[in-house]
Amino acid sequence: MEGESASSTSFVDAVENETPRGLSQFQINRDFIDSVPIENQSEELRALGITVYDQSKFEEGILRQVDDALEEQERQKKAVAAKKLLVSKDVAKEKVADVPPKVQQETEREKMVRLGQMTPFGTVLGSEHKTDGLTGFEKYLLEQEKLRSDKAKLTSKKGKALKSSVVPVRLSPGEHLAKRVTHSHRKTTKTSSHKKSSDSEYVPSDEKSPKAKASTVQKKRRKKDVEENCNTDDSNWEYSEDEDTPKKRKTKNTGRVIDDGNMGDYRKRLAEFSNLPMENEDCEEFEGGYRIPLSIWSRLYNYQKVGVRWMYELRLQRCGGILGDEMGLGKTIQVVAFLAGLAHSKLITRLSSYRGLGPVLLITPATVMHQWVKEFHKWYPPLRVAILHESGSYSGSRHALIKSINSSNGVLITSYTSVPQCSECLLGLDWDYIILDEGHKIRNPDAQATLVVKQFRTSHRFILSGSPMQNNLKELWSLFDFVFPGKLGTLPVFLQQFAVPITQGGYANASQVQVATAYKCATVLRDTINPYLLRRMKADVKDHLQLPDKNEQVLFCRLTQEQRQLYQNYLDSGEIKSIIDGRLQIFVGLTNLRKICNHPDLFDGGPPGCTKKNDESDPKKQFGCVERSGKLLVIESLLKIWKEQDHRVLLFSQSRKMELLA
Repeated sequence: MEGESASSTSFVDAVENETPRGLSQFQINRDFIDSVPIENQSEELRALGITVYDQSKFEEGILRQVDDALEEQERQKKAVAAKKLLVSKDVAKEKVADVPPKVQQETEREKMVRLGQMTPFGTVLGSEHKTDGLTGFEKYLLEQEKLRSDKAKLTSKKGKALKSSVVPVRLSPGEHLAKRVTHSHRKTTKTSSHKKSSDSEYVPSDEKSPKAKASTVQKKRRKKDVEENCNTDDSNWEYSEDEDTPKKRKTKNTGRVIDDGNMGDYRKRLAEFSNLPMENEDCEEFEGGYRIPLSIWSRLYNYQKVGVRWMYELRLQRCGGILGDEMGLGKTIQVVAFLAGLAHSKLITRLSSYRGLGPVLLITPATVMHQWVKEFHKWYPPLRVAILHESGSYSGSRHALIKSINSSNGVLITSYTSVPQCSECLLGLDWDYIILDEGHKIRNPDAQATLVVKQFRTSHRFILSGSPMQNNLKELWSLFDFVFPGKLGTLPVFLQQFAVPITQGGYANASQVQVATAYKCATVLRDTINPYLLRRMKADVKDHLQLPDKNEQVLFCRLTQEQRQLYQNYLDSGEIKSIIDGRLQIFVGLTNLRKICNHPDLFDGGPPGCTKKNDESDPKKQFGCVERSGKLLVIESLLKIWKEQDHRVLLFSQSRKMELLA
């Protein structure tokens, strides 16, 4: 009996110590993945002697092997768990783990928005009605109306007279919501202006915003530094000691499209167009009088028409939004079409002196400014579009160009670096729209450009970004603080009530309470931002598009003998042993191995006596010699073939040094 008891105990110990086999020995076997047959390969690939895979099939093959390995590991875990339950004395006391919160299924409304068939406010193209029920934004308006009504009653008891006007906001047929907006007299004192700015809804006034007032002293202190350091990588302007106006250095003619900085160029361009949009042209008309010429409307895809309609709805609500469509879906075209419709409609905007479209400030990366000019000239030639940058055509002072475009209700395009440099002049004028292309550049709430763009006195603000969510929720708050100030509260409150709980709930060791709390916070945050963030993916709107199928292929390049020897030497080095023992991070080893696979010179600096200068006498001694890299040999062969075939090539690389070598 004693021997039997000892045997049972040893069996229990063995089961307790048994663990399923991990994935440490798991490797991808390319033999199980179908490659592209030689007869189906492109002619330029057949002679290279490399293995070619279809991108989608290659990814499916890898994922299938990973799934099989994970399923096998899960089966082993269940087998070990079953053995533990059989030998455990406390089987009856085992408790079923709490069920995680059920994931909410996508609603029909959310699906239609994702597919580009409906705006986030519920409007479907071809119909003037909205879906039944009040949206979150309409409920928000009702709450704001009630708060303002209570505030008006309280202030009236104190003997303060408030002037107000009631403007109906159309929600659904036969249903109106009175939106009351208080107006302050132009001669309102600073104290009363500060009190009104505490209202939860963002309403621009004639007075400077509190942020603008608080930064006035800082701007004066920085003015001298800005003028002295105005010549940056993104600007080609110089300030002299003898005059206040900037000088522009002469630049070479690069063949780019000419902007409308000079009035003579603008008039000359208009004279060349014989088919300018006329006021009596057939238009697509929305409720409220917005009219967009059919010559523009008919050329848009359906999801782009939904985007234009959404931007107009945001204008009616006097708030901004984030257009986060995937790259390649035409965010630029949607904005240009919307602004063209405003300019053509000649609408009288409430709480504004503009008739139609007012002055627009468009902030973009310096590399795409001329692309914006080209699209404006192509889609709506009457608009005057100028570039505030060294690459622009205007030869006078910056201040003169800014005031000229602002007074003529044109479009001023500038870069993120130029905005802080000209902040005093730009902030001193009123703008109808502030649009940020690649707006995720203001994701840092403390950056200088971010602080400047948030001081403009307008509620019409747009951000265009193919990746509005990048790293964390703090960056999302910074974007929304620009397009809809105050919507997500102050940064400390947002971090406490949303960012921290959501982050904690995503940890592997999070408790069920933390997971449930994170899910609830994420749901509330999603419902809050949904009306003001429109994002469509190519896979969702492919039915709208008429594009050829995308062909993605993966080419496996053989290592050269020098790369293979260097690769093996590194695997046998002490650095790899330190990584295996946990004394060094694995990322270091992966980075070095990637350098060796790209080009051995990136890892060891090249052979003895190599130089980075072009050496035609002995190319092998040159740093980055093509013959030492398998990848560059393939790239060189492909580029030669594609050049003979008159193909256009766009070459990307994850490494800046590798891009220079290529």
